[in-house]
Amino acid sequence: MTQPESESALLDGLPIGATGRSVGRTISEGEFTLLNTLSWSFSEPYTNYELMSQTSFGERLLAGPMLTALVAGMHSSGDHFDEIRRSFGLKFLAVLGIDAHYRAPVVPGDTIWVDTTLVSARASASRPGVGVMVFRDLARNQRDEVVLEMERPMLFSRPAPAPEPEPQPEPQPDPRSHP
Repeated sequence: MTQPESESALLDGLPIGATGRSVGRTISEGEFTLLNTLSWSFSEPYTNYELMSQTSFGERLLAGPMLTALVAGMHSSGDHFDEIRRSFGLKFLAVLGIDAHYRAPVVPGDTIWVDTTLVSARASASRPGVGVMVFRDLARNQRDEVVLEMERPMLFSRPAPAPEPEPQPEPQPDPRSHP
């Protein structure tokens, strides 16, 4: 198979531009505290309610690394990602990076949804038979404010279609057998 044919097989039919929405997730007080602790975000914007209640935020903030992980997990465990993976026989190999832009604070009690779009797919320049998909996530809160914009390039492979089976000859009766 030539390179353009293999690239075509790798990318054929991928739903560029398709968007899916995750289920909503409310960040409870307990989860909020646990998530900030797991990221070692112990500074006052993340832990001191009294201080933060006097700011324009009015409440402690969810640390950026935890919001990024939460959004990536909401997409990766959702129907949109699973549908792309199953429908096209993809195997995701690695996340190649994250470009995250935090747009609004997330505080305890906020509910987050993630709209994810497959924005592009291309063959890898350095790894034959492997491609790079770029997903764009827009995380929104219950007020429909975008709290995070993120792009994640992901390395993937797609097995080649199975070859058509060759026709098998009809079995011939054994001439030594007697009816």
